[in-house]
Amino acid sequence: MARGVGANNGGDAGGAIFSYYGPTDIEDCTISGNQATGAGGGVVVVGVYYPHILTLNNTIIANNGANECSVIGYPFIGAGNLIMQNGSGSACPGVVTNVDPQLQALQPASTNGGLTPTMAIPLYSSAMGVADSATSLPYDQRYANRPQPDKSPRNGYDIGAFEVCRRFVGPSLEAGPCGYTIINPPTTTLTMQVSPVSRSGSYGTTDPAP
Repeated sequence: MARGVGANNGGDAGGAIFSYYGPTDIEDCTISGNQATGAGGGVVVVGVYYPHILTLNNTIIANNGANECSVIGYPFIGAGNLIMQNGSGSACPGVVTNVDPQLQALQPASTNGGLTPTMAIPLYSSAMGVADSATSLPYDQRYANRPQPDKSPRNGYDIGAFEVCRRFVGPSLEAGPCGYTIINPPTTTLTMQVSPVSRSGSYGTTDPAP
């Protein structure tokens, strides 16, 4: 999962993401407002997989309840993450801050631009300018450029799926318009072959499998 939002979901464990014995990559995402009946309202990853069961970079995991990110297994790597309430005893890696990022509510795409709903961070959020530059992606979920060239002390990459667009107006740093290009998502044509072709059998198969 890259440059995406996981919000307002629920489950027994891992309200936004539950992964069992498979490699899980989460890059530049925002995961918030999820809940679980058990542990891990945000993310739960279980298992052993090489080279990594979990790669977690530059992601906000906030407001998902206690123990909102847990990895039960190995090996795992991470950098540049904001996790408000990490798992106890099975914590997710690479946390640089646990301060509330002041996320806005999930908004339709028309509010902040782009093609998908966003959870924006405000100017001077704790997530602003503190992501890991070596692993950050060059665009946010709207394809706004990262990092923003504001030349301020916090002009690095922002954590999460949303990059705050900002500019100096005189001596003051202010939120400004984003310059971004909407890139149409790729399309794929899927052709399925059904066997048998008639309806006489009690069951059939498809190629590829569903």
